[in-house]
Amino acid sequence: MFNQLLIGLLALLGFAGCEETGADEYGTPLAEYRVKGKVIDAETKQPITGMQVVSGVLFDPADRLYQFQADTVYSDGKGEFEVVHQGFPGKVYRVIWEDIREATEYRKDSTDLVITGKYTDGTGWYKGYMALEVEIEAKK
Repeated sequence: MFNQLLIGLLALLGFAGCEETGADEYGTPLAEYRVKGKVIDAETKQPITGMQVVSGVLFDPADRLYQFQADTVYSDGKGEFEVVHQGFPGKVYRVIWEDIREATEYRKDSTDLVITGKYTDGTGWYKGYMALEVEIEAKK
């Protein structure tokens, strides 16, 4: 008898809980970062060809609890580079440059770009894209 009463009660509660339905969302927030930059000699201001540039988003770098999913590109004949990176939205975008050419002249260094603007063209889980620019002055 108790089992039948319990089944009846659960059936009523189950149907009552299903009256309103909402949209279910599953996924992870995603953002796109479009980074354009130029690598120049800090002294002569001339472009540097073939400089390795590694970049990606940092999450909470102050607490050292961060993830760095990096993309690697190389500066062209004009010292310019461009990278499009997708990942979890973050607050800081790190750019690291290193001279890996045979005749290494410049020291490895980095800079952090703080993301303060609004993302463009975002909907739902997709936050949109953020356009960033950086000029790198490589030092010997």
